[in-house]
Amino acid sequence: MQLTEIKEKVSLHRKVLKLMGNRFELSIVSDNAEWAHACIDAAIAEIRRIEELLTTFKETSQTHLINQNAGIRPVKVDKEVFDLIQRSLKISALTQGAFDISYGSIDKRFWNFDTRTALFQNGRPNAKGSYRTRHGAIRVRKGPAYHDDQLF
Repeated sequence: MQLTEIKEKVSLHRKVLKLMGNRFELSIVSDNAEWAHACIDAAIAEIRRIEELLTTFKETSQTHLINQNAGIRPVKVDKEVFDLIQRSLKISALTQGAFDISYGSIDKRFWNFDTRTALFQNGRPNAKGSYRTRHGAIRVRKGPAYHDDQLF
């Protein structure tokens, strides 16, 4: 089969939508439209699953439960969340805190681009915007079985 024949049979299948508060564009190149759209739908379902698990904006998410109980009591989390937090803490240590999973304390002022809040003054973090980020204060403890994993 010649390259030109292959190009004539395949096409770009895409979907643009808002997920996790952001614009997503999912694309698949295939000669099978039904398969391509099924793959895009599967990707959308996975993104929504991850959002439900990790969003700080829904009281049912594990991240919300962790934040709500921070410093009070350990919280049982799924193995997937436990492993992700452990990996994030390792990356935070490797980057000496440049990667910080505790950024959530400033996200509403920083990422919403509120021009009334200055997170940086004279090229340095403003104490009002950064005092709550404490990547070094996060501790994890693994229970006897993965379903007993806890974060505190």
